[in-house]
Order: sequence, then C-alpha cells, then structure tokens
Amino acid sequence: MKMSDLVAQYIMKMLDESDGNAEIQRNELANSLGCVPSQINYVITSRFTPEQGYIVESRRGGGGYIKITRVTTDRRGAIMHIVNSIGDKISTASAQAILNNMSAQDMISEYDRVLISSAISDKAYAAVSQEYNVNLIKAGTVFSTISSAELGGEELSEAICGFDLTYVKVTDSVCGSDTTHKFGFAVPVSATDPEAAVKFLNLLFTNADIENLLAWGVEGRDWVEKDGEAVYPEGVTSDSVAYHMGDYLNGNQFITIPWDGSGADLRDVQQEFQNGLVFSPYMGFNADTSEVSTEITSCFGIIEQYRKQLSSGSSGDWEATLDEMNGKLEAAGIGKIVECYQTQLDAWLAEQQ
Repeated sequence: MKMSDLVAQYIMKMLDESDGNAEIQRNELANSLGCVPSQINYVITSRFTPEQGYIVESRRGGGGYIKITRVTTDRRGAIMHIVNSIGDKISTASAQAILNNMSAQDMISEYDRVLISSAISDKAYAAVSQEYNVNLIKAGTVFSTISSAELGGEELSEAICGFDLTYVKVTDSVCGSDTTHKFGFAVPVSATDPEAAVKFLNLLFTNADIENLLAWGVEGRDWVEKDGEAVYPEGVTSDSVAYHMGDYLNGNQFITIPWDGSGADLRDVQQEFQNGLVFSPYMGFNADTSEVSTEITSCFGIIEQYRKQLSSGSSGDWEATLDEMNGKLEAAGIGKIVECYQTQLDAWLAEQQ
C-alpha cells in the first residue's frame, strides 16, 4: 500500500471512531507511520478538501495540530457546504471530487454523476469547432446544417444570421420520456426566499410582459409590435440589438408574442401541432445504466468530439469522419450500452402487457 493511502486510511479510521472529528499532530502522525510531515500535508490537502466534504482547521501556535471535520448535515446543509466551497470558479478535478462525494452520499444518482462528469470533462469538446448551425451560416462558412427545431424556428434563425432560410422536416416529432423533463423549473433547497421564487415561476407561465421581456428584450428598444408580431425597431438589426433570446427557453411559450415572419397565429398553429403529437410506445421507460457508466462516459465524449463537425458539415469528408466516430464508439463499448438498454426495455415491455 502506498504511504499516501496508508495516511488517508489512518485519518479515515480516526474520523469513523470519533463521530466525524479528528485532531492530529502532523509530526507525531508522521513519526508513528514512518513518513515525513510533508506527506501528511499532501494527503490532507488532496483527500480531505471542502469539495470532498471535509472542513480542515489549523490551530495557530498549536505545534502543527490540525482538526478535520467530516460534513454530516442534511441535504440542504450539504448543498450549501458545496456552494460555499466552490466560490466563483472551480477546477475540473475539484468538480469531479464534488460529484463523487455527492454520489457517495446519494445526493445524485450514478447516472447523473456520469453525465455531469462527461459534460465538464476537459476532453469533452476537444478538437471541435465551436461555431455551428446559424453562426456558421452567418459567417458564410456553410449553407446548410442539421439540427432540431420547432415551428417558428426559421424566423428566429433568420433574425440571427441575416439570411433567408428554409427548414425541411427530416423526421416526425415523437414525445418520449426525455421530452417530459428536457426543460424543467424548480426552486433549489438553497433558495433564501422560496415563496418569492415560486411566485416568479408562476409569473413565467402567466404574465406575457415578463415572457416577452425574457424572449425579446425591452419593448421599444429591442423590439416593437407590428401586426401581432415582434419586430426590430427601425434602425435596429440582429447585429446591433442589445438583447434577443428565444421564446422557448423560459416559462410559457404560448403567451409570448411571435417573432417577425412567424405569423400572428403561430401559437394557434403550435397548439394544433402539439395536440396531434405522437407519443413513443416506450414513454415512461428509463434504464438503469449503472453497469455501463464507464462506457457511457467514453461514448458521450466521443459523440461530443464529432457532433458539431458532422451536424454542420464542416468536417470535410463527412463519410470518413462518421466512420471514424463509429469505430471509436464500437471500441468504447457502445454495443454493451445498447445491450443493456435492450435487455431492460424488453423486460419493461413485458411488464406492460
């Protein structure tokens, strides 16, 4: 066993035997374990950090005494400890330590840990063009891209890139389990005034003025109403507007005024489309992917590495790029992931009979 592991194991034993509190003297501990004090310091600073759920205090004038406390509070207290330990920035290693600690304390699922770990990985966006979709069209790099969109999306993209666009539907929209929680709103346990937060959420779904403000900006400065649509004021363009977002990101889209070119009746058209939505026969199915968490992490990173290149056509030889990506996915174990999902899906479908 490495000396660092031995030191960490010794301190963990002290914490377990003392209800999560341990007071050590570096020189004494180093002598008893047969190491140098600097090794004790290394273990404490690398394995007993705030991100990992510990509070370390040094006693001034105490001959090198250090007090280590394991944070053992309720869920709300634990989350506040994490928030306070992050500050205004955080390294990838510290973020991974927090995720591991949250998973170990059952604050998040293993699936969530893997998913978030993949998203914050330094390698997740390696060698990927950061410009894609309408940004590439605006720059004149490409003339066509592949992306998900909704009714009224053409006008929003045209307003951003300054070109006339035509959307061509490739596949039909299907509502599945993931659709129901793609955009979620909630009040965090750390909210200082949860009642006010809930009141604001209610306004997002009932107050058209707030929805229009969040979607298009300040009326009169960023947009004006014309024939039932929101348009840029005279002299304002997509390049000069102070604020312009989208009508699908916050709250109730159906009370937001449509953007220029969408048609004043866009919300009625969208409602009719939604009423005829096709639901997936697998609606309600969710797989337990804990046994393939490593493979999912690897495959997620590979997909992110190639996604923007392939969706925008900026990869050059797309067939070779696609083959390269598929080869890496196979090597990373995507077949094992498919098998895991298929086995559970078959069992789930049998239960629905």
